[in-house]
Parts: sequence; structure tokens; C-alpha cells
Amino acid sequence: MQSYLELCAGRDVLLCGLAACGRVTPEQCVTELTQLARRVIVLDIRHAALEPALRAGAEAVVADAENFSLPCQVDVVLCWKILQHLSNAGAFLQCVRGALHPPGHLIIKTANVDALVRRLYVTLGLLSRTDWANPHHVALYDAETLCHLLSKYRFRVERLSFQSGSRLGAMASSIRAHWSDDLLAVSTMEPDCT
Repeated sequence: MQSYLELCAGRDVLLCGLAACGRVTPEQCVTELTQLARRVIVLDIRHAALEPALRAGAEAVVADAENFSLPCQVDVVLCWKILQHLSNAGAFLQCVRGALHPPGHLIIKTANVDALVRRLYVTLGLLSRTDWANPHHVALYDAETLCHLLSKYRFRVERLSFQSGSRLGAMASSIRAHWSDDLLAVSTMEPDCT
């Protein structure tokens, strides 16, 4: 998350979900954001999950990521490891378009379907090709499908990188980048057609 925080400096930021903020606790993640951004709003469907955000000085919105609206627009939306949990990613992206002040940034980190760990599970017969390693995942993306999804909802991908949180993922990505655990896309919202 560190290298993408510069996009949040002095801006209004919406953080969607607090389940996974990398190697830091949700409260540390929000604290870091509140020290950097002008305003931080955290959205989660679970009221109890928002307590760390409130303690860290952020505003909290209890809402479904597939059906939300904000009372104001923001400059940056951070979507950290929730896209794979959504049954309707398109509905989420439509909500993000409504929340972003043009030409806002959307930063998505999501599980990578091409991750070596998942490939090994399939090869060893621990997962079928259609099973997900995490039973809470609804969909997984590779770099091509994530970029296609974003472009369909008029987000232009500026940077796409591969990231790994596990040792095996880090080793795998040093051999072949697309075997990493996660995808991280930084995109800019394109204007609506008139």
C-alpha cells in the first residue's frame, strides 16, 4: 500500500472494506491514511468492522459495496481485497463512479487467479480448476480480466503491478510476475459520454 499512498496525500479518500489492509491492522491502515489525506471515509457492510476507523479519526459509512452513495464526492477510492468477494463487481464500479470527483483515482488490490499457490493446489488435486481457495471468494481475476472489467466501466488503467504477501508468492513472482498472489491496479475515471 505504501507506494500508492502519495495519491491520497491532501485528498478526500474512500476506503472500501477493512478486512485486509496488508500486513498492518485495519486501525493502523486508517491511522496512516488519516495522517496523510484531507478526509478519510471508510465503507463497510459490518458496523462492528468500522470501530477501528472511528478510533483512527475517519468517518464511517455502513453500506453494501454494491449499492452505496456518499453525501459527497472523493478524489481517491481504495478497494483493498474486496473485489473478489463481490457478486456484482459492475454494480460496485458504478457506485465508485458516483463517489469519485472527476478525474478521480480508483486503486484496486485483488487476489490473482494465476497465483502459483492456487496453481499448485490445482495440480496436487487439492482444488479443482473451478474451486476457490477461499470459500468467501465469488470471483477471481487475472490481469487481463481485471483491466477489461475496469475499461468496461470507463476506468483507464495507469499502472498494473503484481504483489505477493507470502514467501512462496514472492519467490514465484521473481520467476514469473503473473504468478504473484495479488494484482494491484491504479486507474483513472474517464468522463461520461455526453
